[in-house]
Amino acid sequence: GMLNDLAKEFDEAEIFDGNASNKIRRLLGEYEIYPTNISAIVDKYGRMRVEILLSSSNANLTNIELKNEIGKICNRYFDMGRITNFKTETMLSFSEKPNYSLEVGFAQYSAEGELCGDTVKIINDNKGHSILIISDGMGKGSRAALDGAMGAGLLSKLINSGFGFDSALKIVNSALLVKSNDESLATLDIANIDLFTGKCELFKAGAPASYIIKDGRLTKCELTSMPAGILRGIEFAKRTAVLSLGDSIILMSDGITDLGERWLKDTISGMPQGVQEGADYILDCAKEEMKNKKADDMSIIFARLERN
Repeated sequence: GMLNDLAKEFDEAEIFDGNASNKIRRLLGEYEIYPTNISAIVDKYGRMRVEILLSSSNANLTNIELKNEIGKICNRYFDMGRITNFKTETMLSFSEKPNYSLEVGFAQYSAEGELCGDTVKIINDNKGHSILIISDGMGKGSRAALDGAMGAGLLSKLINSGFGFDSALKIVNSALLVKSNDESLATLDIANIDLFTGKCELFKAGAPASYIIKDGRLTKCELTSMPAGILRGIEFAKRTAVLSLGDSIILMSDGITDLGERWLKDTISGMPQGVQEGADYILDCAKEEMKNKKADDMSIIFARLERN
């Protein structure tokens, strides 16, 4: 089933724009660049990537006018080109430039020893998406840290390899089920943010509520689901939101959210403006609130959509 999902993902992933490739080939001739192959590739989201393969390196590849001219031909904006040198060939790649960037801050606290049972991952899929992940292993200490790291680490590698979120969850779930004879589980909290449109997909497997700050108003996003590693056949609970310029999203492990919604709203309303400063502030307030109490591991990701 997972291989079938992956085959479907690849089948839908990309199409080749031959017309754009021919236009780029004519343009490169004006710069005295004669490539062995040109591919103008459009992914399933409608974003283009241009790959130019040459038999040897060429100083003209770094010409910024070249990037701009390719953008005009394709009617798109591209990031600065990336040059990859092989033994006898050189690849120049241009990726379409997203409308937004994501400013991200995160903070963690370990309740027991140096190892935190929560794992934080922030990845970019090179297709205009930023993906935020918090995985919370059961309990505290080294065992919880192993489960959390396994959940977030395996999930991020699978997503980067082309698996969809649902297929990746099935593999993580199976891995945790067979890892040992002892009970082994981890929650997964994911925000997949499209940097072209601001669309934000939330995926939760046993994770606590997230919060979105939109137009200065705080919105709670709570979904009921099961953690990975307990039962076969679990699925993500999902929700979609749209972020606009300046909107923020906050992901937290239950070591912070268990302090209560009222406490969270009061704390978030009084935090500083910067995302890293805000993440540090919320964590410091949570640690102060749990002083002389039995605290759990705490993690927070605070991200804000900015103009690219």
